[in-house]
Amino acid sequence: MTNKLLFEAGTSLVEGSWPTYSNAEFHVQPGDISIFEASTGVQYNAVPTLSAVKDVPRWSQRFSVSYITGSHAFKTGFQLDEVVQDISTEVHGNVNYTFNNRVPVSITQYATPYFQKNNDKDFGFYAQDQWTVKRLTLTYGLRYEYFKGLIPAQHVDGTPNGWLPARDFAEVNNVPLWKDWDPRVGAVYDLFGDGKTAVKVALGRYVTKNSTNVTLGLNPITTSINSVTRTWNDTNGNYVPDCNLGNLGANGECQAVNNANFGGLNPTIHYADDAINGWGRRGYNWDFTAEVQHELRPGVSMTGGYYRNWYGNFLTTDNTLVTPADFNPYCITAPTDSRLPGGGGYQICGLYDVSPVQFGRFNSVVTQTSNFGKEKLVNDFFNVTLNARLGSGVQFGGGVDTGRTVNDVCFNVDSPGAVATNLVPIQVGAGVFNPPIPHSATTINGHGTCRIVTPFKAQTQVKGFGSYTFPRDFVVSAIFQNISGPAITASYAAPTSIIAPSLGRNLAACGTRAVCTNTAAVPLIVPQTLFEDRYTRLDLRVTKRMQLTQRVRLTGNFNVYNVLNGSAIQVENLNYGPLWKQPSLIEDGRMVQFSANLIF
Repeated sequence: MTNKLLFEAGTSLVEGSWPTYSNAEFHVQPGDISIFEASTGVQYNAVPTLSAVKDVPRWSQRFSVSYITGSHAFKTGFQLDEVVQDISTEVHGNVNYTFNNRVPVSITQYATPYFQKNNDKDFGFYAQDQWTVKRLTLTYGLRYEYFKGLIPAQHVDGTPNGWLPARDFAEVNNVPLWKDWDPRVGAVYDLFGDGKTAVKVALGRYVTKNSTNVTLGLNPITTSINSVTRTWNDTNGNYVPDCNLGNLGANGECQAVNNANFGGLNPTIHYADDAINGWGRRGYNWDFTAEVQHELRPGVSMTGGYYRNWYGNFLTTDNTLVTPADFNPYCITAPTDSRLPGGGGYQICGLYDVSPVQFGRFNSVVTQTSNFGKEKLVNDFFNVTLNARLGSGVQFGGGVDTGRTVNDVCFNVDSPGAVATNLVPIQVGAGVFNPPIPHSATTINGHGTCRIVTPFKAQTQVKGFGSYTFPRDFVVSAIFQNISGPAITASYAAPTSIIAPSLGRNLAACGTRAVCTNTAAVPLIVPQTLFEDRYTRLDLRVTKRMQLTQRVRLTGNFNVYNVLNGSAIQVENLNYGPLWKQPSLIEDGRMVQFSANLIF
């Protein structure tokens, strides 16, 4: 509008759909049942669930006003995101099977198909100012966040196999309804007044990013019992459950389902008001930054910094029908295996199983973790980087980034072996950090697992780059990376036979059967203590630039990726068994590539 006043506005629409279907091209038929092999972690035969409808349009709007003077740069405005999520869910035959070493152990029954609807609005109103006073520049602002979820009225047809009748759900509003004030402040100081050394400090509060995940979790269809599990003892070995699955009680080869409220209209998951409604209830983190940036010489600068963030408003699921007194402790001995720490054979204690009389009783309430204890997640990171642009076409740079993470969940909710669950992945730096799931009372070879410390060695990155321009417009460039390997864990499907001597009975899921094939998932390794080899990679490029005419330029590239031909493991099987630690994804092998760009 003027040389000091600026208005900005914008809108956008993202229309996307990514339905999943049964893999008909691989001859998977609607009658093929999905099977999970517990000993290997492999799912086969069919997809567990499929979604033939996934409509997820997103609308975004923004508006701002900026007023800039010599010493001030003031800006205010708002942002609005609106999301619709309409998704169907189907399961082949409405059942999945679980095998352990090719022996059927359980059946999961589903109440599909159903169609879920969710709408969310995420508002952000802000005002900020930047003020320069001599060598000091201050930046300060305040943001108001308003997040509102809506679930339209929904109808679900009865299941095709006659297990459940049709169901109807009324509209639900304000799920959630969060309001937050987020202050942010920063300062930059020219230390010596020559424009070569800057000290920077910043502190800000940020709310957890959400789309429709919370609203979906509160959807009455989600909180209804759409799946139940029952033990399956395939006595005749024909891999077919010889029982009436419509009968939820024990019959034939099938034990009773683990939740008699299958398909019930009354949800067994509720959200406490302190989790979804009010001021300052939304997950958040504080982020602190302190940096020093210095020009070593013209074209060469170095930056060193310390970065700390900490999180709050974790959520916990509490089954109000049980207490810690309703669980019985047991220990097991880890298998003897040279791949395990010390060759295995150590004690794992602090494991718990619900008493048989309480098995299958659920009334879960999602509430603030602070009602039960203090959960802590803190990251402390350090970073040093160098950037150089010199004469004669020389550029190079690199840095070291390292840090330590503490995730402390040492308190009980229901089972002494259960933990609080942060329902939303947490943003750390450029990636997403999903906290490891410890067990509040579990000890592995005498080491507790409720306070998980991810050490510096597990989060240290070394990266570098460089390029040099030779005569005749030849450019040689390189990128080097050395990154920590993934953590090694081992989830052991412990059979009832090795649990019963310590527990004094079979697992509660076994019911009254004398012979039981049920298992319990037991961690064999203290989280964040063992890691795969580091990932090292060097990529090279040789470029030739040619000016064919005044308006036409050709660039040819010769690339060699992963020059060292490293094969570091990136993803592996974490289920203990014959295929434990078998890689499913390794570093791409050495690759040579030719490419060209023509600009005219």
